Amino acid sequence: SLLKIDVQGAEGAVLEGAGGILDRFRWVYVESSQRELYRGQPLATAVAGQLAQSGFQLVSSHNGVNDRDGMPVQADHLFERR
Repeated sequence: SLLKIDVQGAEGAVLEGAGGILDRFRWVYVESSQRELYRGQPLATAVAGQLAQSGFQLVSSHNGVNDRDGMPVQADHLFERR
């Protein structure tokens, strides 16, 4: 099963709330940001850390968006249960 998360900065809260059911999923596909776009949002590294604690590892990134200077802003990340 795949869990898709696209919640405009509330990724951490969704992952906390899903803690009891994450073991039902093999894949998690989540949009996350490399810089703060929404007040208080967890950045991509924090989201990856939360997922790692639940046994997931990053396998690929997609649809990356960069700023005018070519610096990454956000992307979709696919995680697989180890």
